[in-house]
Amino acid sequence: MRKNYDPRMYILAHWAMVGLKSHKAKQSAQKKVVKVPQIGVPSQNGGGQKGAKGQMIANKKAMHQLSKTGRLKDAMNVNF
Repeated sequence: MRKNYDPRMYILAHWAMVGLKSHKAKQSAQKKVVKVPQIGVPSQNGGGQKGAKGQMIANKKAMHQLSKTGRLKDAMNVNF
């Protein structure tokens, strides 16, 4: 490459190295992900309520609280 003074070749070589580093990083990350155990699904029992009915009741309470206060913190509790 010493006799080649075309800047496009240097740019091409640079991006080729970036691509190779990215490919190696992706492979090492995939190896790490394979070894991680899966996380169990948390129970759906929210405060003694079961399933979708409990979520509906909690959402209704959150909407009521939001209509009373109008605070951002209460808006974050609502499941839109």
